[in-house]
Amino acid sequence: MHNYLHVYLDRKEVMEAILNARTLLGFRTLQLISVVDRIEEGNFQLTWILENYTDSLVLLLSADYSRENCSVPSLSTVWPTAEAFERELYEMYGVSFPGNPREGEDFILEGWNEIPPMRRDFDTEEYSMRVFGERQPRKHIDPRQYVGEIVGEWDTPLAAGERRSDGLRQATDPKEPPILFFGPQHPGVTGNMSIEMWFDGDEITRAITHVGYLHRGFEKLMEKKLWIQNFPLVCRICVPEPDINEQCYAMAIEELSGIEPPERARWIRTLVLEMARLAVNLMAFGGQAGTLGLGTGAMWGITLRDFVLDLFEELSGARIYHIYIQPGGVRRDLPEGFPGRVEEVLRTIEERLPELDRLILNNSVFKLRTTGVGVVDPSWIEEYALWALLPGSGGVRDVRKDAPTAYTTGWTSRL
Repeated sequence: MHNYLHVYLDRKEVMEAILNARTLLGFRTLQLISVVDRIEEGNFQLTWILENYTDSLVLLLSADYSRENCSVPSLSTVWPTAEAFERELYEMYGVSFPGNPREGEDFILEGWNEIPPMRRDFDTEEYSMRVFGERQPRKHIDPRQYVGEIVGEWDTPLAAGERRSDGLRQATDPKEPPILFFGPQHPGVTGNMSIEMWFDGDEITRAITHVGYLHRGFEKLMEKKLWIQNFPLVCRICVPEPDINEQCYAMAIEELSGIEPPERARWIRTLVLEMARLAVNLMAFGGQAGTLGLGTGAMWGITLRDFVLDLFEELSGARIYHIYIQPGGVRRDLPEGFPGRVEEVLRTIEERLPELDRLILNNSVFKLRTTGVGVVDPSWIEEYALWALLPGSGGVRDVRKDAPTAYTTGWTSRL
């Protein structure tokens, strides 16, 4: 189980403390850099969250900085994960990190940087009116009237590095290597993670990740709502596995309010989180086969996942967004006979797993296209916080055992 320590420092001391934590105390993972906008006090509270996996320690180091011209030395040369964290805080709050190689590579729409959007004095209503205008009554729109405008915009030659109206750069110089975004090919590209890639023929010569700011949009929406109104929002942050967000949000409210859920509710939450984990793994397993052209594997994975979604529908009335976990426990008790039906679904899935192994894992094409591809050096695991890849690199980590605050104590020995 992890032990947590939160230390508040003077901003003149924080950089030295962070570096000492890494070099002397073994905190090799930078989990997050966060900002709290204390507008009434005129400052930002920055927090660096560090982890020492070997000793199961988590260290939070916080310091206050002025909101005006806030500047903090970059840690991107110390931790590779700092690059994306710092870039996000620069765009969202206007906190500058001198030395970050990607600071200023805006990935959000132009105009946001007048007042960074996550600052509490950012006026969402004013911005919406300025960009989108007043809301108009719905009416029939003939899409053909926009065809000329859209085609004209994309056909107009742009200078190298010039931006289109959607904010993305386009290199038009034939001597420049072509750039392609690998990821969601739809207007949500700035919200979801994507990879910007450079090509020389059919060879990828460079690639950088864009984490996306979908989660920040949810956070801004939640600022405007009552705490209870946010439960239908938090689950939508992660569509395939929404329940863990309900759990984390409920736990935060319970901690702030001094609420202790009853033991039965904690066991039911554990069951719900495991059902969600099983469903998303079945979808991902089949989806991996589907990306390689093995459509049968994708259908089999989705079919088995649907058995779990049937259980969620019986439990909560919904298949995807359940809104079942709430502060103080869960929305209602388990339906009569529900545990037996869960066991029946588990037996069905377990019986089918050997067939999935034969179809996917033992498939010669699957082996040819995955063996030796994307190999991660074990030394990267802690540096980049790639804990999901730890088992494949010979390590063992289970967050349910390492930090079981979201699960009922002793669940591993009783289930």
